[in-house]
Amino acid sequence: MAARRPARLQHFDYIGPHRYFVTCCASARHHAFIDPEIVDVVRTQMLRSWADRGFEEIAAVLMPDHAHVLVEGGECDAEFRPAMTLMRQRTAVAYARLKERRLWQDGYYERVLRHDEDTGAVVRYMLDNPLRAGVVAKRADYPFSWSKYGLEV
Repeated sequence: MAARRPARLQHFDYIGPHRYFVTCCASARHHAFIDPEIVDVVRTQMLRSWADRGFEEIAAVLMPDHAHVLVEGGECDAEFRPAMTLMRQRTAVAYARLKERRLWQDGYYERVLRHDEDTGAVVRYMLDNPLRAGVVAKRADYPFSWSKYGLEV
């Protein structure tokens, strides 16, 4: 059976000041995010893409084989889907220049946070991902986690 892209919400326009919790998996779940130089290049393109499309990154965690990002549209006309397309294109091109291989698997998963949903809880969940995976013993030990609130949310 062929892989399918995750479905998008049918009656939601993905435009405006909404918060999105996104997971993108590396192609074939290879360990793309273990080299600090690679992570820096990819992260630079992520931040550039969010800024160019009117989004603010609230938090990000680049695990060895996937990335979690929490972003928020900063303007009424901020369009999430084109922002994701741009981010994935820019990061993929930058990665391919260094590693000569595909970065992302097809598609990504997103969850639109409700207006009353606790952003801090989502950030904590993200920052705890390396702990749950057994990669580190405490948040501060994982080098590829960022949050505008710091690591002790």
